[in-house]
Amino acid sequence: MVHDLPTGSRRIIQKASGYKATIKSGVVTFKDDKATGALPGSLIRGEQRVA
Repeated sequence: MVHDLPTGSRRIIQKASGYKATIKSGVVTFKDDKATGALPGSLIRGEQRVA
């Protein structure tokens, strides 16, 4: 359990292990259970209200 949401709310996380690699958008993001530091892609947000 971590409390890392913007409002300090909690969420349950589960780490995976045993994967050789995780690939997103053709870029390796995890290799042998370790993050590569690569962050391909972009944040997708819903419609934003104008103040």
